[in-house]
Amino acid sequence: MIRTVQQMALRAHSLIPSTMPHSTPLRPLEKAAVALKVVVVGGNIGGLAAANAMKLAGHDVVAVVEKSDGRYQSRGSIQSPPGMTRSLCRWGLEKNLEQLAHKCSLLIFRNGGTNEMIGSITMDKDFLEDLLAEFLFIQHQDLRDLLYGIVVDAGIPVLFNTEVTDVKVLPTHACATLDNGQSVAADFIIAADGYNSMLRPKVTNVPDEEAMTPHVKHLHLTFKMPTELLVQHEDLHLFLQKSLWPLWMGSGYTIHTNITTDGQFLASTLTYDWDHELLPEDHDWVERPIEYYRLDMERFEEPLRKLLGLVKTVSARIIVTRPAPDDLVCGDSRIVLVGEAAHPLLPGANHRTSMVIEDAETLRSIFSRLQQREQLSQFLTAYEEIRAPRCKSVVAYDQQFHRMVRCPAGLEMQIRDEMLRQSMVHGDWDHMDEAAFRMVWSEELMMYAFDATEQVDSYWTHWVLH
Repeated sequence: MIRTVQQMALRAHSLIPSTMPHSTPLRPLEKAAVALKVVVVGGNIGGLAAANAMKLAGHDVVAVVEKSDGRYQSRGSIQSPPGMTRSLCRWGLEKNLEQLAHKCSLLIFRNGGTNEMIGSITMDKDFLEDLLAEFLFIQHQDLRDLLYGIVVDAGIPVLFNTEVTDVKVLPTHACATLDNGQSVAADFIIAADGYNSMLRPKVTNVPDEEAMTPHVKHLHLTFKMPTELLVQHEDLHLFLQKSLWPLWMGSGYTIHTNITTDGQFLASTLTYDWDHELLPEDHDWVERPIEYYRLDMERFEEPLRKLLGLVKTVSARIIVTRPAPDDLVCGDSRIVLVGEAAHPLLPGANHRTSMVIEDAETLRSIFSRLQQREQLSQFLTAYEEIRAPRCKSVVAYDQQFHRMVRCPAGLEMQIRDEMLRQSMVHGDWDHMDEAAFRMVWSEELMMYAFDATEQVDSYWTHWVLH
């Protein structure tokens, strides 16, 4: 018998680690005394968020350089954990989130091979009361369009169909050469050019091919389906509940779904072990018929098999496992990695986008304190010292989490399901296994609570002001 929300919240609160940070109220944003010139390479969410953050901090963003035409339409959905929601509100986007996002109230785990219910977690206001922000769903495209509009309204040029071919680091600045023959100079360059970052080796001095685990490949596949189609199939009505976040864990895959804020579509993300040949064109997002990816439908139990059978076209890419880089700033303090260039998280990761927003908010919070240009190297060092440990720990946690949710059928899966079942907070609280809860969920809850601004404040108090 599920107890009242208040009882659930009190019990969950007692299980949250005592070291979890407690977020403080939002405060007015400060601006730097001196404006630096910045070039951002990459025009997706990571680059646009970084450009917006640096502008909020009072700096001059010379350009955002994006190699695509900017017309790509994402089908995927994003989870905005409380820490990410808080940062977006800090940037003044609370009203936008009210329009574009909606709350997640219940996370449901099922076995993808049997459709057996394993457990659920209530994302209730009281359950998350210490985090002072909501757990939200927002469409990737909506967040990208929102940030793009803010950047353009701020007068920042976004150069589409433009690729950086080289970066030269000089004693006084950095200069990016573009494929149109032009160049752009800045005090430093923000490399937000994604999972397969071209600029990452210039920071790490590690050739790209040496930074991959080529035998470990992952298909990241997304699709949207009109809810009016789901209504026609009674056995698919479970997908129609707007505030639910169901997740199926199968042999070599995981798939999660949610209804879009306007209620018109089901957005789904599938992460799948890829054991076929990897072609050069598979690295980039592309729309293809679902049949191209040769999914083994025997791994999926109903209703997933029926759902996938109704899908015609998907947006997908294939990636190779990468570790988090050791360095986030080049030796000359002129190039800094942000976004997936800094933390190559696997597709479908819960914290993939929230980490991107954390990077941007960390830059804003640090560089809003700038008093003189000579502090650039010190401030980039602060960014690296704050973010590098976080990037490494989250990438390691995420890879371990993916191994768990995509483990092969058999004894390992049975043990996993039983462990998760014991840890879930959906049943009789008096008989819940508290040790299992802490083992499975304590790190996840600490990630939900992470506040990038507080991390910078703490760093400044301990290392800069003393």
